[in-house]
Amino acid sequence: KLNKGLYGLKQSSRLWNTLLDKFLCENNFSRSMSDNCLYTYFDNGKSILIVVWVDDLIICASDINLMQSIKQKLNDNFKMKDLGQISHFLGIEFNVSKGCIKMHQTNYAKMIFREIC
Repeated sequence: KLNKGLYGLKQSSRLWNTLLDKFLCENNFSRSMSDNCLYTYFDNGKSILIVVWVDDLIICASDINLMQSIKQKLNDNFKMKDLGQISHFLGIEFNVSKGCIKMHQTNYAKMIFREIC
């Protein structure tokens, strides 16, 4: 009998998603009704947004201590690697500065252009 899903099997991603969903909901996150990959947490004017893509997470928080707290909880429960501040994800590039996040796909568009020309 297996105790967990095997990497690469069809059921594995569903098992992982179910486990992550349970963990986030137990930690007072709400799953978006319009996008199942988005989880939100609001408390006393502070917020956290978590975007899930397979086994990758993007975490945005209004408070650095709140972000560190959820990262620690995730790390305590799952094998995780913190890649630091986001710079690119799924072909989207991110430029983060105080109070502003700029997203663009310049390099992705250039790659597509090179492939078709």
